[in-house]
Order: sequence, then structure tokens, then C-alpha cells
Amino acid sequence: MIRIAAVGECMVEFTQNPDATFRMGFAGDTYNTAVYLHRAAHGGAEVHYVTATGDDWLSETQLTAMRSEGLIVDALRIANASPSLYLVSTDKVGERTFTYYREASPVRRLFLDVPLPSADSFFASFDMVYFSAITLQMLAPQAREFLWDALGAARASGTTVAFDSNYRARGWANVTEAVQAVDRSIAVTDIALPSLSDEQMLHCGSTGQSVIDRYRQGGVREVVVKDGAGDCLVYAHGSTHHFPTTLQAHPVDTTGAGDSFNAAYLLGRILGHSVEKSVGKAHRLAGRVIQHPGAIISRNKSGK
Repeated sequence: MIRIAAVGECMVEFTQNPDATFRMGFAGDTYNTAVYLHRAAHGGAEVHYVTATGDDWLSETQLTAMRSEGLIVDALRIANASPSLYLVSTDKVGERTFTYYREASPVRRLFLDVPLPSADSFFASFDMVYFSAITLQMLAPQAREFLWDALGAARASGTTVAFDSNYRARGWANVTEAVQAVDRSIAVTDIALPSLSDEQMLHCGSTGQSVIDRYRQGGVREVVVKDGAGDCLVYAHGSTHHFPTTLQAHPVDTTGAGDSFNAAYLLGRILGHSVEKSVGKAHRLAGRVIQHPGAIISRNKSGK
């Protein structure tokens, strides 16, 4: 069975309802991708989530929710800590505004507080490892170094490393720090899934092609540039292809669009599907997800 690990933070999510009340759930960029990966695999993949959480009742509720999605949760437990949370307000066209409370996140202690296996073997048993720039912004500098070392070692041993340069300015001291972290990540990445809007904030004036060129120069073999409702630009096997978004969905909430796209695309590629087939499945899943509120929609709405 294929074994996939995602690394990052799962938060408590409060999504605003039309009547101004809030619905509680659990979400986070790499966590969302892990959930959709497991659902899309229909039992054909073992999906691990590498994270940290607290030891209170909310942490227990969080762990129960993660495990109910079929994930194997490899969680560092931090004493006297609680999960981060965020609130989502969505406008009439489905675009969202976030308010975060994550300064004391348990994930800030990940790769720090307990004796760890050697970085050379940490991800050795996985076929694929997925992480993002949001993962990195939550980690202490020495923890980032451990993660990069572990990913580099896994990649050298045949593990496919996938990365999304998901950029949230508030989590970084400045743009330069974020760019440096992304560049370090590019050096250990096989499949990159950046969004053009994020790359334009990191590198002013970026185009889809310039993003591909930058990642290729860093050694990435496959680059998928997402552009919201616009074309998806993919470099793979030595050539670049445009894939238009074919599903014209009315967006209710775009929170989980990129995360679900990444899940379907990565699953397709690790299963050996073509780029075209993988992009098609990714667009269809993202199109379903944005028609419902919250980052993670109910299982019966995820489709096949």
C-alpha cells in the first residue's frame, strides 16, 4: 500500500454562517490535503499526519476528528497547550477573510521537544511527503533545518517530496525570510504546486512561466502553477502545458480549493496517472469543494 505523510498544523476552524453564527470544524492547509488524499484513495493509501497538539479537551476532540478521517496521526503532545484556531468570514463571491489565534500553537514545538530519529531515516518508509510554506512558518529555525534535512535524505532514497509555497505574510518576519525558506524547500522538492498569487507576493511581477523557470532552476522536476479560476500551467517531462478550468462552479467558499486540488493531483501522480488525468481530477474535486462552506466538506459531497 502507498504510504504518504503530510506535515503541518491542524487548527480549530470557526466558519461564519449566513445568520452570523459560527460552525466549528478542524482544518489547516496540509491537513486539508491529507484528508482529501485519504478520501480520494478509497482505502488505497495509508496517510499519516505529522503534527503537534495539546493535552486539553479541545486537543482530544481534534485528535478524534483527525482519526475519524482515517488518518494515522503522528502527534507530539504538548503539556498545558491548546490547538490554534481561526475564524473565517466569507463574502458574496466566496472569497474569505481569516482571523488567526496561533501564537501559542503546539506545532511551534514540533521537531524540538523529544528525542527524534535521525533525519536520514525520519521519512524513509514513505512513498511521498507533502509540506508547505505554512508548515515552515510555524517551525523554529532549528526545526526547519531538521525538516529540510529529513526531506533531502528521503528524496535521495526515492521518496517523492511535494511542496506548496502557500504564503501568508503574517507568519513571517518579512518577505525575504519567506523567500529564503521557499528557496530552501525548492532544493528538496520533486513536485511543486505553487499558486500564482502567492508567487507574485514573493516575487513581484511573476508569471506562470517565470514561476516554472524558477522552480526548474532549483531542481524541481514537476511544477503545477495554480491560478484560481484561470488556467493551470504544468511543467512535466520536459514540456509545459495549459489546462483550462472546465468546471464552472459557483463558489460558496474557496477556503479549501487549492488544498483539495493538491490532494487529487498528487494522488493521481503517485498512482502513475498522466498529468492530464491528474489535473482533471484535481479540478473536479476543487470545483466540488468550493460549492460548500468550510475547508473540509462532508464525505458524501467529496465525490469519486
